[in-house]
Amino acid sequence: MLPKQIVLLKIISINGSLFTLSRRGLTPSQIAILIQEQIDCGNIVTDESGLNLTLAGEKYLQQYFKSEDCKKKDTWILPQDYYRTNPISKFDIVLPPKQI
Repeated sequence: MLPKQIVLLKIISINGSLFTLSRRGLTPSQIAILIQEQIDCGNIVTDESGLNLTLAGEKYLQQYFKSEDCKKKDTWILPQDYYRTNPISKFDIVLPPKQI
């Protein structure tokens, strides 16, 4: 699973939606704190057009993907961990929902 900081920087680099972070279980206040931390680190700047990645932020992303030996597709496709479910036992019985 990718760290929250990396997901935030990747979302900002592609001008994506921050809704992805809320799907990962972060509250709006946690997202705001995360953004402020990255602004303080110098990875993000704000202007009239919104949030933008700085050169330091781009280098930080590239270094992370190099250090983790990520495949090429992992640098532009974010894993959607919220779709993963825990496997059930082979002894469990799953019935379809009752139709009215």
